[in-house]
Amino acid sequence: MPQPMRRTSLSHLNYIPRFYMGSGSAGSAESGYLAFNNTYLNIGSHFNNSATQSSANNRFTAPVKGDYYFHFHGFLDASMNNAQNGCHLYVNGADWPSKEIRNYTTSFSSGNYGPGMNIMATLPLEVGDYVQIYCHHTLHGNNGYWFGGNLVG
Repeated sequence: MPQPMRRTSLSHLNYIPRFYMGSGSAGSAESGYLAFNNTYLNIGSHFNNSATQSSANNRFTAPVKGDYYFHFHGFLDASMNNAQNGCHLYVNGADWPSKEIRNYTTSFSSGNYGPGMNIMATLPLEVGDYVQIYCHHTLHGNNGYWFGGNLVG
C-alpha cells in the first residue's frame, strides 16, 4: 500500500502563489472592475495592483496551471438605497462559468453602512488566465472591499 506524502518543512509555502488585497482609503464609492490599493500579501507578485505597479490592471494572473481558491468580501455603499448590486468573479474578462459565480444583495435603508457581499470559488486555471472582481453598482470605497486567493493544487 502506498504511503501518504509527508512534508518535513514548511519551506514549500514560500513558493505557493497567493495574494490578499484591500480597497484602502479611496474615500469614494467604487464600481466596475475594482481597484485595490492595499497589499497585505502578494507572494510571487502575480496580483498586479495600483499599489505595486505603475500600469496596474488589478487582476491576478495564474503563473501555473492548477486549481485556485478565491474569496471576495465587500460592503455596498450606503447611498445605494434598495438597489440590486451584483459582484462577479471574472476569468479572462468574462463571467465564469456562465454567470454562476456572483452575489446579489437588495433592500436596505439608506444612511446605514451597506450590507456585505461575499464570493468564494475554487476554479481551474491555465497559465496566463487572469481573475478580477467586477461590480455593477457601487461598493463602499473607504476600506470597503477585499480580494484574495491562492493555488491549492
